[in-house]
Amino acid sequence: MEKYEVSIKWDDEESCFMAIIPRRYRLRAYGETRAEALKNLNIEAARHPEYVEGLTDSLGPAKETPSYNGQIDLKVPRSLHKSLSQAATKREISLNAYIIASLPKPRPQKASRKKSRE
Repeated sequence: MEKYEVSIKWDDEESCFMAIIPRRYRLRAYGETRAEALKNLNIEAARHPEYVEGLTDSLGPAKETPSYNGQIDLKVPRSLHKSLSQAATKREISLNAYIIASLPKPRPQKASRKKSRE
């Protein structure tokens, strides 16, 4: 693995350790021990070199301002993941389409009108 910052912490929801590269939140791995989580992160980094390209120093530049590219890395309990997947399969649509259809639609914001006092 290249030299870059790695964070390893206990994940209560998964009941195991999670290793993550803080500057690349999409790249994470789990393990029963810290060593196993780190080993699994190395495997994931090798599988997805596009996530670690350019991360050759331990500190690196400041974190980038988030962009709104339509992708959200969302972590949910396994039981919720299972029930959502089953509901999507039942409707013969993708999990992504099912979740999007289940979200409330944003309401258009009305222009703020300030009353002037004279």
